[in-house]
Amino acid sequence: MEAYNNANSSCTNSVLAFEDAWTNEMHRLGLVSGIYGSSASTIHDLAAHNPNSPDDVWFAAWNGSTSVFGDAFFPNSAWPNHQRIHQYQGGINQSFGGVTLNIDLNSVDGALAGAGAPVCQTVTGPVTGSHQVCGAILAKYLSLGGAFVLGWPTTDETPTPDGVGRFNHFTNDWSIYWTPSTGAWSIHGSIRAKWTSLGWERSVLGYPTTDEGTTPDTVGRYNYFSGHGAIYWTPDTGASSIHGAILDKWASLGWETSFLGYPVTDETGTPDGVGRFNHFSNNGSIYWTPTRGPWSIHGLIRDKWASLGWETSFLGYPVTDETGTPDGVGRFNFFSGHGSIYSTPDTGQWSVHGDILDKWASMGWETSCLGYPISDEFGISDGRQTNFQHGDIMWPFSTHVASAACAQ
Repeated sequence: MEAYNNANSSCTNSVLAFEDAWTNEMHRLGLVSGIYGSSASTIHDLAAHNPNSPDDVWFAAWNGSTSVFGDAFFPNSAWPNHQRIHQYQGGINQSFGGVTLNIDLNSVDGALAGAGAPVCQTVTGPVTGSHQVCGAILAKYLSLGGAFVLGWPTTDETPTPDGVGRFNHFTNDWSIYWTPSTGAWSIHGSIRAKWTSLGWERSVLGYPTTDEGTTPDTVGRYNYFSGHGAIYWTPDTGASSIHGAILDKWASLGWETSFLGYPVTDETGTPDGVGRFNHFSNNGSIYWTPTRGPWSIHGLIRDKWASLGWETSFLGYPVTDETGTPDGVGRFNFFSGHGSIYSTPDTGQWSVHGDILDKWASMGWETSCLGYPISDEFGISDGRQTNFQHGDIMWPFSTHVASAACAQ
């Protein structure tokens, strides 16, 4: 079926009716059906009408790309399992045996009729029996060492529940997953078990997009996934997932070589239902909220924040990473509840917030005559107070105006 004007609904409906009848008759005869046509009209309309009919498509799109996927006019999810031939260039003169022919060029990834080069191998294990391993999954299986590494297949190549991908499982706790957009990748062991617990490809992570790799420090192992996520594993931490904005933040800090280390939790919702977080092996965390984005907090400042009640405290969520003070002595994080925690080797870790924080800021923070805080805010007879190295700031109930007193 060559190209036609599919803006004409009568023409489109006639074509679809003919092609449905053709496929139905082929199936009645015990045969498979294949249809040739322009990707912009014939194949586009077939995909929108019924992507399960016909069995294979031969689409003309002279774009020079040898891939059978990624066409602009119909989705990769239609005819995904070795059901495509792409005519990617036409009108080419080539000579064969002294004879010049005008030919079209095609990439073939379609089903075979009759004898042909097999795209599948039947692999027989001593206990598992015989199973078919096909196409890109077969190529990946063999490239990784076949039965010697992955073991024997325990399934035939099987479609995933979402209808997008294909997979085989193997005896040595391995799997290989394939989709048209990601290709074929392996996953195994503890990382596979974690992915399984999250829901396989239907989880927030999606499909694997790498084989299991080794981290630059050689301590850990990882797989990346199509849903902008990863699972990291070490002998000490086990396997944990991380994804989205928190993954991006961790990456910006230096991945596992950063002060945070490796994730030790999956991304988890906060008790207040607002935020998300991962904890890390070096006494650190990254917290994210829709309005504030992701920020890291670690060490002694994190311990102080935890003692106050984490994000449910008066401080709220971190809105900065831990940062050094201008005088080079202290460290601090700011928080969404209009507060901070400051830390120095001599004073320890203390929170300061609200009007008392504003007063301290107006005086020059830790460079003022007050220095660093040496207490949290506490109640007094007529208000609230925070003590500093060289004085205090009081906030009276009677005036609601904070005042500072520096030691002489």
